[in-house]
Amino acid sequence: MSLRLREFKVKVAVTVALTWPAVQGCFPDFGELTSGRETSGVGGVATGGTIGAGAGEGGGGMAGNGPSATGGVLVAAGSTSVGKGGAVGATGGAATGGRISPSGGAGTAPWPACTGPAGQALKAGPTAYATAPRLIQDDFTIEAWIATTTARTGAHFWNGSPVIWADVAGNDNDFGMSALNGKLVMSVGTSGSADAEVTSTSTVATGQWVHVAVTRQMAAGKVQVFVNGVLEASMVANRASLNRQPILTMGKDPANSVFLDGRMDEVKLWNTVRTQAEIQAGMHQPLGENEPGLVGYYRFDEIIGTSLRDNSSALNHATAVGSGALVASDAPLCDASISNGGAAGSAGAAGSAGAAGSAGVSGFAGAAGSAQAGGSGGASASATAGRSAGAGTSP
Repeated sequence: MSLRLREFKVKVAVTVALTWPAVQGCFPDFGELTSGRETSGVGGVATGGTIGAGAGEGGGGMAGNGPSATGGVLVAAGSTSVGKGGAVGATGGAATGGRISPSGGAGTAPWPACTGPAGQALKAGPTAYATAPRLIQDDFTIEAWIATTTARTGAHFWNGSPVIWADVAGNDNDFGMSALNGKLVMSVGTSGSADAEVTSTSTVATGQWVHVAVTRQMAAGKVQVFVNGVLEASMVANRASLNRQPILTMGKDPANSVFLDGRMDEVKLWNTVRTQAEIQAGMHQPLGENEPGLVGYYRFDEIIGTSLRDNSSALNHATAVGSGALVASDAPLCDASISNGGAAGSAGAAGSAGAAGSAGVSGFAGAAGSAQAGGSGGASASATAGRSAGAGTSP
């Protein structure tokens, strides 16, 4: 969709003409008529000239001619003024695959507008799950889409429904994620000490697809929990390598034979600490094989026997365990061609300022009207000569 605003141009000219009333000549008594038919001479009628257009007849400033431009202000008589510039275009172009960008701002990704196709997903439970060699232990990020209505209850993460598991029995340098009491819980173990746990504020056991993510920075011991791309909780825990468990299990706690009882898709394992912006940018997007730091990427779309392809460059293929491990997925993933959202809408160009209105040229006064010559006196009509009429006077 694109929005196009009309362009208006306004041109105004103000013309003022002052016309003085005609000035009539006097009608004097040009002579005393004694007798006879002398007719007094009619004095000339002087008609005054019309005063030219008054000074200060300024032309209006031109309207700004930019897109969506606000027209120029009218110029007052006898003055100059610069027309008001056009306003910046109100709305940028429509973002393909994204929302319309407000005021030319960056196009936003259309979360959660994408609905597939997402291929297949891992069905975790009642007997199915997947395992892979664990390649993360120091700095890392774990991401996955999950859909479950089951959220076991209890006091600790091992009482929950397992999502990603690299835990061992007892207190050791290990980790695990579960859905506990409806929330997402991340646990970091410490050798010889109790596990540290951090819990999301949002419910993840909704029956709908929910994106969950955890980051861990070893040097600071900082662990963060994200739900649908939003940071919700964090903690500081063990600063050692979490390398005690060599196998990473998806959808099952192998020690207690407890399953997620739901679906899991797009599991991404990174050996870097992803930012919130990076998580949001990629959560709906199928990735390529050569993403920096991506050491495990399980889409569950390709299986040979029981081998599930790792779509990262690490080629750390997983193993499907149990019957019916893969089912159709409707996780909210975008086609690669629109997965990044629409391009940013461009800002409307600024309207150009209106040209300055020129000052009006002063009008010239009209030339004075010439007096008509006075009428000549009438000739004597009788023996008694009449007095000659006086010459007409100039008005």
